[in-house]
Amino acid sequence: MSAGTASAQTTGQPTDPRFFSQTGYRVDNDTFWNFFQQRGNVRTFGYPTSRTFMLDGFQVQIFQREIMQLQPDGGVQTLNILDPGLMPYTQINGSTYPGPDPTLVAATPPVGDPTTTPTSRYSFKTTRRTRLTVSPLTSAARSTVP
Repeated sequence: MSAGTASAQTTGQPTDPRFFSQTGYRVDNDTFWNFFQQRGNVRTFGYPTSRTFMLDGFQVQIFQREIMQLQPDGGVQTLNILDPGLMPYTQINGSTYPGPDPTLVAATPPVGDPTTTPTSRYSFKTTRRTRLTVSPLTSAARSTVP
């Protein structure tokens, strides 16, 4: 990485809560920032690993665990990188990524499949009145959930 690139990525102020020194990126878009804050911040998304940029006509920002996409209605949606055509590359910037696996794609249940709804895949348990914990159920326990 050149010195010019490093200084361009680290221009956020140390007291700027939107700047993450761990990766050198900042969440500039207010809508992305609100989505990030309201849905678990670093714990859920990881640190930002890109600036905001255009991808397939949509404004996006990549995080360690998610990609946020700004929708035409102003809302935010996360992208599934397993969607066909979304990640057609196997090498970027010297990194190698696995190509699409048709077997994995074929085995993935469709969105809205009733066997993968939260009530059938997870148990919900309240702890300390203000915290909700979610834990995966075993296949034996899953069959007992209404």
